[in-house]
Amino acid sequence: MRITPLLFAALMLGCSDPFRQRLVRIDAAIDPFVTEGKVPGLVALVLRDGKPVYEHAAGWADREAKKPMRMDTIFRVASHTKALTSVAALMLIEEGKLKPEDHLGKYIRPFYYARVAEPIPGAPPIPDKPGKQATRPVPLYRPITIHHLLTHTSGITYGVHPNISDAYKAAGFGPALGHAWHLAARTDTICEAATKMAHLPLMAQPGTRWMYGYSTDILGCVVEKVSGMKLDEFIQQRILDKLEMRDTHFFLPEADRDRFAVQYEKSKNELKRSAFQGKHAEGSPRNLSGGAGLVSTVHDYARFLEMIRRGGEYNGVRYLKPESVALMTTNQVGERYEIGGAGFGYGFEIAGPVTKDYPQPEGAYGWYGILGTFYRVYPKERLVILLYTQLFPRDSDLRARFLSEIEQALKSGE
Repeated sequence: MRITPLLFAALMLGCSDPFRQRLVRIDAAIDPFVTEGKVPGLVALVLRDGKPVYEHAAGWADREAKKPMRMDTIFRVASHTKALTSVAALMLIEEGKLKPEDHLGKYIRPFYYARVAEPIPGAPPIPDKPGKQATRPVPLYRPITIHHLLTHTSGITYGVHPNISDAYKAAGFGPALGHAWHLAARTDTICEAATKMAHLPLMAQPGTRWMYGYSTDILGCVVEKVSGMKLDEFIQQRILDKLEMRDTHFFLPEADRDRFAVQYEKSKNELKRSAFQGKHAEGSPRNLSGGAGLVSTVHDYARFLEMIRRGGEYNGVRYLKPESVALMTTNQVGERYEIGGAGFGYGFEIAGPVTKDYPQPEGAYGWYGILGTFYRVYPKERLVILLYTQLFPRDSDLRARFLSEIEQALKSGE
């Protein structure tokens, strides 16, 4: 019998685990995205019961320098930060120092007086402003709460909607910060930035719609005020150190910079080195973005997800009560989340019924990073799944193909 590379890899992974052997086929499905120039490189990891059953790195962390992707390559994980900030808030809730029903204005007073940009009925379209409507500032019908921040139902967005984008740009938020919109490039603190955002218009009344935006960044300020610690110190001491997540940082240490992946952009169907590389390696940040500020590796972030999958416990250390994890991993917004028929919990998207665009089991949870990172947890199947690249915009079906192969591997064992 001829030993092909795929068969050899399967043998190395262990003949006693058929699921592992089936996952080897993923290589042939996702590597063409690298060879065809759709992504610069990628790293993938699948854990089952906390143990790696699939690891794969392909392509380049830096194409120009011919530096290959590796399993320990460090990525800008952007919105993966949100889940850690949500856990930090839930820790304070469990300690009785914070409540989901607390008004945001209790901690950042100007939010009591926030206004919603409400379209004026019957007003004519604004010339030369596609999609923009005439609006009027309307007071809040109800206060913004910590629950609203945790579920992105606060009405606070990234300021990209035409009705409010000019105000956000003028204040140095949203579109003014580049395609990632995150706050690490700002020179004010997260609480100073949050106070300024309180004077910007909301896109919806609190509690009425799911709208993605700066809610978790503002939650990071609340964590600072309630704990009396800087957000990076709290996350480091309460989460990263205990989970031994040594490659996860707001500021990348100099010794680790050779493992840092370059950010690429798609331009006219070609990859080019992005002018936007972030500030993670340019000195300790002043603005600690709880919504998008971290860098990490697949193995580091998998430890965090495995803790969540286990109900808040990892290696004998309890981080959250199972009841808190349930708030993160079950739908807390009802039908207000309109993407793929899914839901949203305290930090995670919750999968709905399986569709072609969402090939994942119902009840799976996870999220994305705007710069190319992705993760999912399949609780019933006991899987933690990560796929990382560094590319904006994400315009390929790489994630769907990756998940489809995992689904096939699961079904083949039924």
